[in-house]
Amino acid sequence: MTSFMNAAPITVAVSFLHLLSPCVANKEELKEKSASWRNIMLLALLFICLILTYFIRVGQKNAGRNSCLGVLTFIPESIVSLGIGCLTGLALLLFDRPLLDLVAFDGSVFFVYLLPPIIFESGYSLKKKAFFRNFVSIIVFAVVGTVISTVIVAFFCYIAGLLFSPYVYPLPLLDSFIFGALISAVDPVATLAIFNSLPIDEDLYSLVFGESVLNDAVAVVLFRTLQSLRPVREETVNIVVGGNGSDVGTLEIEAQSSYHASESQSVGLAIANFFLISFGSIAIGCILALFSSLLLKMVKLKDHPSLELPVVLILSYFAYLIAEGLGLSGIMAILANGIITSHYTTAHLSRVGRLSIDNLTHSLAVASETTVFAILGVSLFSTAHHVEVGFLVVATASILAGRAANVFPLSYCLNSRRKKKITKPFRIMLWFSGLRGAIAFALAISDTGDEKALLVTTTFSIVIGSVIIFGGGTRPLVSYLNLSTASPGNDDFELEEQSAPGSFERFDEAFLAPIFGPESDVQPFEPLHEKASDADEEDL
Repeated sequence: MTSFMNAAPITVAVSFLHLLSPCVANKEELKEKSASWRNIMLLALLFICLILTYFIRVGQKNAGRNSCLGVLTFIPESIVSLGIGCLTGLALLLFDRPLLDLVAFDGSVFFVYLLPPIIFESGYSLKKKAFFRNFVSIIVFAVVGTVISTVIVAFFCYIAGLLFSPYVYPLPLLDSFIFGALISAVDPVATLAIFNSLPIDEDLYSLVFGESVLNDAVAVVLFRTLQSLRPVREETVNIVVGGNGSDVGTLEIEAQSSYHASESQSVGLAIANFFLISFGSIAIGCILALFSSLLLKMVKLKDHPSLELPVVLILSYFAYLIAEGLGLSGIMAILANGIITSHYTTAHLSRVGRLSIDNLTHSLAVASETTVFAILGVSLFSTAHHVEVGFLVVATASILAGRAANVFPLSYCLNSRRKKKITKPFRIMLWFSGLRGAIAFALAISDTGDEKALLVTTTFSIVIGSVIIFGGGTRPLVSYLNLSTASPGNDDFELEEQSAPGSFERFDEAFLAPIFGPESDVQPFEPLHEKASDADEEDL
């Protein structure tokens, strides 16, 4: 009798599982079908956006011969993708809400799959002479400028909430700094999508590109550092079976909540953590790139072109994943990896391998950029919103003020040690090109606390306005300021650091090139693939 009583619950449980198995199977099948429809929708979005991008490029190319096409010069490709995404999101909201939730912006997908190809290609195709010639200025704008912008945005938002509370939402101090950090990310996805289609001056491109990528990485690290200062909520759960004098046992759950501060209590530790993440990420990217170069030099994979490309890309992606897995910055890691890979590893590739990696990385970057903006548009209708007009106005004004306080004073300080100055047109363009994009939105939809809905809505509004107004005005402003490569007098805009390039080139020639470089002499910072990249850009 006792054995029967012990076996009875097991028998009942097994019978219950048998009854549920068709439902489980149906749920799994429904999940697979939903994933399939999501992928179909994303591919359809990507296809439509790429075709429209082609027509936009053709129209912009022929705008000089046809005045009716002149309006296309004000339409960046990112706006087209964003608009298609918004229309798709509206249609799904009206006819298929479950699919809308599946296609919506996913921060983890963005950071793991979509962002790495964009950043790697940016570093790999970088004009390294101009980049390292302006390296000191780029670091100052990216690091010091991001901190300045974060502080100004946080100060304005917090003070405005205190003084004008009925009209401006009173955001807490820590949340104000978190918002300042995430909204200070000058998105390289948006910036590169605009500048890659322009015949821009090489030094201006290097300054804008370098500042946007490094600023983005700095903003992400700063955001995570500030997040670590947020109080962490813990719940202690006690489970009690029975009680209350009832015949049938009941389950009572007693929850006790306690709050404690996280380990990063001091500002000094936060600053140390910031530099540790930055230098650790760069070290990981460089080490894996140098290992890739040494491996290809020793193994001679150039005799097997079908193998060399996946080896290089896998090691590059390893740099991103390892950095993220260690709590560092994958963006900094894969950017450094792309730069070192193009400088050393490319020399050990076959001609087919060089052309293949050029074309593949560029194509993946374009597809990723297009997908990011399309999904961003879809997310307009899939995200919970909290609209505060007063806070949005204050945030927008503080962002513009923070960007100005970043660019103009720092340019003045940098000009004191430069032979060739950062002129007024350059300063205006640097201020104007501070586009906000998908990275700020991805940070906003992450764990931003109780004010998540407000931060998401405000960030999304600023991103759309930034891409439409500043993105659409970039091409006319470049023309107005006479900053294109076809303009006379570009020598006035050549920026030149005094010591960094020569020092690094001497170190490279003395220590790194003999180990990781090719057998024959190769000019530093001029991998052969850059010529192919330039030709591809002209074709586009």
